[in-house]
Amino acid sequence: MIEQIINRKNMHRACIHVIQNKGSAGVDGMGASELKQYVQEHGTAIATRIINGKYLPQAIRGVHIPKSNGKKRLLGIPKVTDRWLQQSEAQAIAPRFEKEFMEHCYGFRPKKNAHDCILQSQKYVHEESPVVGCYHRTTFFLFFLRSVLCP
Repeated sequence: MIEQIINRKNMHRACIHVIQNKGSAGVDGMGASELKQYVQEHGTAIATRIINGKYLPQAIRGVHIPKSNGKKRLLGIPKVTDRWLQQSEAQAIAPRFEKEFMEHCYGFRPKKNAHDCILQSQKYVHEESPVVGCYHRTTFFLFFLRSVLCP
Protein backbone atom coordinates (compact mmCIF):
# COMPACT_ATOMS: atom_id res chain seq x y z
CA MET A 1 0.00 0.00 0.00
CA ILE A 2 2.80 2.45 0.80
CA GLU A 3 4.12 2.06 -2.75
CA GLN A 4 0.73 3.17 -4.10
CA ILE A 5 0.70 6.19 -1.80
CA ILE A 6 4.18 7.39 -2.77
CA ASN A 7 3.79 6.49 -6.44
CA ARG A 8 5.03 9.48 -8.47
CA LYS A 9 1.78 9.77 -10.48
CA ASN A 10 -0.37 9.59 -7.36
CA MET A 11 1.70 12.20 -5.55
CA HIS A 12 1.58 14.47 -8.60
CA ARG A 13 -2.23 14.22 -8.71
CA ALA A 14 -2.36 14.97 -4.99
CA CYS A 15 -0.13 18.02 -5.45
CA ILE A 16 -2.42 19.39 -8.16
CA HIS A 17 -5.46 18.74 -5.95
CA VAL A 18 -3.99 20.62 -2.98
CA ILE A 19 -2.92 23.55 -5.17
CA GLN A 20 -6.42 23.78 -6.68
CA ASN A 21 -8.04 23.67 -3.24
CA LYS A 22 -5.79 26.52 -2.08
CA GLY A 23 -6.43 26.92 1.63
CA SER A 24 -4.45 28.63 4.34
CA ALA A 25 -0.81 28.13 5.18
CA GLY A 26 0.18 25.97 8.13
CA VAL A 27 2.69 26.78 10.87
CA ASP A 28 5.52 27.12 8.35
CA GLY A 29 3.72 29.86 6.39
CA MET A 30 4.03 28.04 3.06
CA GLY A 31 0.99 28.52 0.82
CA ALA A 32 -0.49 26.04 -1.61
CA SER A 33 0.92 27.99 -4.56
CA GLU A 34 4.45 27.16 -3.34
CA LEU A 35 3.82 23.42 -3.06
CA LYS A 36 4.78 22.41 -6.62
CA GLN A 37 8.26 23.90 -6.33
CA TYR A 38 8.72 22.42 -2.86
CA VAL A 39 7.69 18.95 -4.07
CA GLN A 40 10.11 19.19 -7.00
CA GLU A 41 12.95 20.00 -4.62
CA HIS A 42 12.07 17.77 -1.64
CA GLY A 43 9.55 15.16 -2.85
CA THR A 44 12.06 12.32 -3.22
CA ALA A 45 13.53 12.93 0.22
CA ILE A 46 10.06 13.00 1.78
CA ALA A 47 9.10 9.74 0.04
CA THR A 48 12.31 8.14 1.32
CA ARG A 49 11.51 9.26 4.87
CA ILE A 50 8.03 7.76 4.53
CA ILE A 51 9.40 4.43 3.30
CA ASN A 52 11.88 4.34 6.17
CA GLY A 53 9.23 5.24 8.73
CA LYS A 54 10.99 8.50 9.57
CA TYR A 55 8.40 10.99 8.36
CA LEU A 56 6.44 12.78 11.07
CA PRO A 57 3.62 15.22 10.36
CA GLN A 58 4.34 18.70 11.61
CA ALA A 59 2.41 20.72 14.16
CA ILE A 60 -0.83 22.31 13.02
CA ARG A 61 -1.69 26.00 13.16
CA GLY A 62 -4.69 26.69 15.35
CA VAL A 63 -7.16 29.35 14.25
CA HIS A 64 -10.34 30.27 16.08
CA ILE A 65 -13.25 30.63 13.67
CA PRO A 66 -16.70 32.02 14.50
CA LYS A 67 -19.72 29.74 14.79
CA SER A 68 -23.30 30.71 13.97
CA ASN A 69 -24.17 30.86 17.68
CA GLY A 70 -21.58 33.59 18.33
CA LYS A 71 -19.04 31.25 19.90
CA LYS A 72 -15.76 30.25 18.30
CA ARG A 73 -14.24 26.88 17.55
CA LEU A 74 -10.64 25.91 17.05
CA LEU A 75 -9.71 24.87 13.53
CA GLY A 76 -6.44 23.01 12.98
CA ILE A 77 -4.64 23.89 9.75
CA PRO A 78 -1.92 21.42 8.72
CA LYS A 79 1.12 22.35 6.69
CA VAL A 80 0.57 22.25 2.93
CA THR A 81 3.06 19.37 2.67
CA ASP A 82 1.04 17.35 5.17
CA ARG A 83 -2.16 18.10 3.24
CA TRP A 84 -0.37 16.85 0.10
CA LEU A 85 0.57 13.59 1.83
CA GLN A 86 -2.93 13.19 3.28
CA GLN A 87 -4.37 13.62 -0.21
CA SER A 88 -1.89 11.09 -1.63
CA GLU A 89 -2.97 8.61 1.02
CA ALA A 90 -6.68 9.23 0.45
CA GLN A 91 -6.31 8.74 -3.30
CA ALA A 92 -4.53 5.43 -2.82
CA ILE A 93 -6.79 4.06 -0.08
CA ALA A 94 -10.26 5.23 -1.19
CA PRO A 95 -10.62 2.96 -4.25
CA ARG A 96 -9.78 -0.05 -2.13
CA PHE A 97 -12.19 0.62 0.73
CA GLU A 98 -14.92 2.82 -0.76
CA LYS A 99 -16.79 -0.16 -2.24
CA GLU A 100 -17.16 -1.69 1.25
CA PHE A 101 -19.09 1.26 2.71
CA MET A 102 -22.85 1.16 2.90
CA GLU A 103 -24.74 3.44 0.53
CA HIS A 104 -25.96 5.70 3.32
CA CYS A 105 -22.66 6.16 5.13
CA TYR A 106 -21.70 9.83 4.90
CA GLY A 107 -18.54 10.31 6.98
CA PHE A 108 -15.51 11.60 5.01
CA ARG A 109 -16.59 10.04 1.71
CA PRO A 110 -16.24 11.29 -1.85
CA LYS A 111 -19.31 13.17 -3.05
CA LYS A 112 -21.06 12.79 0.32
CA ASN A 113 -21.45 15.30 3.13
CA ALA A 114 -23.40 16.13 6.27
CA HIS A 115 -26.15 17.81 4.25
CA ASP A 116 -26.75 14.57 2.33
CA CYS A 117 -26.98 12.77 5.67
CA ILE A 118 -29.58 15.24 6.94
CA LEU A 119 -31.64 14.94 3.75
CA GLN A 120 -31.62 11.14 3.95
CA SER A 121 -32.54 11.26 7.64
CA GLN A 122 -35.47 13.58 6.86
CA LYS A 123 -36.69 11.05 4.27
CA TYR A 124 -36.53 8.31 6.89
CA VAL A 125 -38.52 10.44 9.33
CA HIS A 126 -41.20 11.32 6.76
CA GLU A 127 -41.43 7.68 5.64
CA GLU A 128 -41.68 6.68 9.31
CA SER A 129 -38.73 4.35 8.76
CA PRO A 130 -36.67 3.39 11.78
CA VAL A 131 -33.66 5.68 12.02
CA VAL A 132 -30.62 3.99 13.49
CA GLY A 133 -27.52 6.02 14.22
CA CYS A 134 -24.73 6.61 16.64
CA TYR A 135 -24.19 10.28 17.34
CA HIS A 136 -21.22 10.64 19.63
CA ARG A 137 -21.09 14.41 19.50
CA THR A 138 -23.72 16.27 21.47
CA THR A 139 -23.50 19.33 19.24
CA PHE A 140 -24.20 17.20 16.16
CA PHE A 141 -27.11 15.51 17.89
CA LEU A 142 -28.63 18.89 18.75
CA PHE A 143 -28.07 20.04 15.16
CA PHE A 144 -29.72 16.81 13.98
CA LEU A 145 -32.75 17.41 16.20
CA ARG A 146 -33.17 20.99 14.96
CA SER A 147 -32.60 20.13 11.29
CA VAL A 148 -34.42 16.83 10.92
CA LEU A 149 -36.95 16.32 13.63
CA CYS A 150 -37.94 19.94 14.20
CA PRO A 151 -37.21 21.79 10.93
